[in-house]
Amino acid sequence: MHIRSGDPRGRNSPLSTPRGRAKAIAVVKVVDGCDSTCSYCPRAEERVPPRGFLDPHMVEVFLDSLIGSGLRPDVYFTCPNPLAHPRVGELIAAATDRGLEAHVFVPAAVGSREKSPEMLLRADEICLFCYTMSDLKRAKRFVRRLLMAGKSMKLMLIYVPGVNDEEILEMVNIGRSWGLQVWISPPILCPVTKCPTDVVKAMQGRGYDVSDPFGDFMGIYEMRVTFHRDFPVYLLSGPRCRRECRMIYMDPSGLVGKCPMLGQLNPAYGPEELRRILSSGCELIERSAAYSFIPSLRLVTKDGEVLDEDDLELLSTLESMGSLSAVARSLGLSPPAVYRRLKRMESALGFKLFESWRGGVGRGGVVLTPEALELVRSYRDYKAGLGIVRFNFMLNEQS
Repeated sequence: MHIRSGDPRGRNSPLSTPRGRAKAIAVVKVVDGCDSTCSYCPRAEERVPPRGFLDPHMVEVFLDSLIGSGLRPDVYFTCPNPLAHPRVGELIAAATDRGLEAHVFVPAAVGSREKSPEMLLRADEICLFCYTMSDLKRAKRFVRRLLMAGKSMKLMLIYVPGVNDEEILEMVNIGRSWGLQVWISPPILCPVTKCPTDVVKAMQGRGYDVSDPFGDFMGIYEMRVTFHRDFPVYLLSGPRCRRECRMIYMDPSGLVGKCPMLGQLNPAYGPEELRRILSSGCELIERSAAYSFIPSLRLVTKDGEVLDEDDLELLSTLESMGSLSAVARSLGLSPPAVYRRLKRMESALGFKLFESWRGGVGRGGVVLTPEALELVRSYRDYKAGLGIVRFNFMLNEQS
């Protein structure tokens, strides 16, 4: 990460790097599909079981060619989920054995599975990215194992406007309690035309003081800082695509291009060709739009009953928080008011949504029924789309 002159924290900042020309960035995607279940993921086209896996030898040749051209890039292994690659440890070693920094993006949604964190131990940094509190809580054991192994981790909370607003600050508190550096970010490497997320404006709208930009991440995201209860939270905005961008990209088949957001790939990558790609002007010069379209969803039952997005978001928040009183506090309502809304939803849907498991509904925790969990999953999957969700619940339907 390049820190511009004027960074008020100076050389002692844990984020600062030597000043000068922007550092080259190599983005590597290692699988052609994703086995993760991240809610609200904007890359629906990649949510298929991985079939193709990047050959570690191709990465070695790619990095040797970059070094041969006089470059020593930071290497970012990004989603789709790198942990789906059976030889991800070798891929990371291809970078670190050459003295290059290796950064690995890991979805929190896979943290609850039996994934061995040992395969990540060669990485210089692990970025755990997360959309929902339920995914984050399930990743706790995974995070602890990596921290106990001495790994450097940052928690990257992916903000989706109008969707996980109420959860973001709760997730900041969890990251703080785990001792992680916490960032709030738009979906990484997603064009602003597809992912119109303004983290800075959202935090300012909540009354937070936000610093001027003092550096950048991956060369295309501006970095700022704010404080939540005296805890520093780093904010990313972008991508800000610039002509001087020094990014280069390898896809899971071993093809190389300027940027994963462009899709223009080349099978040849000798030193001269890589130098030409890296220094070429970016064709994806995007700026934040003056407006954006935010999808709004409704649920319509086969009987014509309609639940608005606020109702669906209430149920999604209840699944994440697991407490009726906590949901009521986050929405500024009384627990009886939330309870009445949920009972009205049950009446419209024709099935039970939640069960009390500690101290009664008004005081303790609640869990969603299997039917409600399926509804929440469907809502989150459709959230990135437009129009009306027509929900036909057919659990245990007899033929």
